[in-house]
Amino acid sequence: MFCENVTMREEQYYMTPKEIMKLKIINQALEGKLTVKETAAVLSLSERQVKRLKKGVLTEGP
Repeated sequence: MFCENVTMREEQYYMTPKEIMKLKIINQALEGKLTVKETAAVLSLSERQVKRLKKGVLTEGP
């Protein structure tokens, strides 16, 4: 299984390709390139889940 090493706040995290893609899509939503509704459709999640993910990335990072 392929995992990518991601360094944040002097800690290392390992993310699967699926997690990396999810993070990229959430980042597009944070940049305003995608709406919450569009993001939810792409990720097959509810709009509420997308809002939680966006908040989590903003406050805690990836």
